[in-house]
Amino acid sequence: MSIHFSADKFKFPGDDRRLDLTGVFVFPSTEDPGKTVLIIDSNPTNAPPAVQSIPSSPEFYPGAVYRINIDNDGDAQADVAFTFVFSEYENGSQTGTAWYVTGWQARQPEPAGEVLADSIPVGSAA
Repeated sequence: MSIHFSADKFKFPGDDRRLDLTGVFVFPSTEDPGKTVLIIDSNPTNAPPAVQSIPSSPEFYPGAVYRINIDNDGDAQADVAFTFVFSEYENGSQTGTAWYVTGWQARQPEPAGEVLADSIPVGSAA
């Protein structure tokens, strides 16, 4: 799990800014209201002054499992999980795979369930 960097004395998760999730956005698709758009941002290229020595790079960390857990019944356990993993960053590009899972499998740390999208290009606003 990644946490947001919020003060000069905190470190990035694992000392790697690619693991710092800076935003999660969820909204209905403007092209198809029956679909949902999910955006996760990491902040790999900008560092606060206290940690400028940490190398930057424009990709998601390929060894990480990025997850969004949803608890539908208030028991503090995931009932639904969206999981994302990313390929190595090669030749200026990267791809990702997204999974969707429900029930007890949503509590597993590794990707599980239905593959929603495989080898999709990763976008960058940089």
